[in-house]
Amino acid sequence: MRTIYAEPGGIKNAAATVYELQGEIKSAKQKLQTLRGDLPSYWDGDDAKIFLQKLDDCITKITRYEKDAENYKEFLSKVADGFDALEDAYGKSINVPTGG
Repeated sequence: MRTIYAEPGGIKNAAATVYELQGEIKSAKQKLQTLRGDLPSYWDGDDAKIFLQKLDDCITKITRYEKDAENYKEFLSKVADGFDALEDAYGKSINVPTGG
């Protein structure tokens, strides 16, 4: 069995990084959705329909990535909170004599 050493602060930093990445994913998705909405006024025909379908598929996948990032961020935040709670519990329940 392996031991993983983690600091709550490091986990919170990872959650913040995932949050930033989620924002970038959301921004990219919004740009694609804008393009998707504007494109039919510039391009028509069978090729346009095929491209728009591919773009719709891409937007669907990006939406899933965005949700996965949200779930992972929430998971990391809960793990960090759990570490904090354990750290507080051990700090209160272990009375180590300071000497003297």
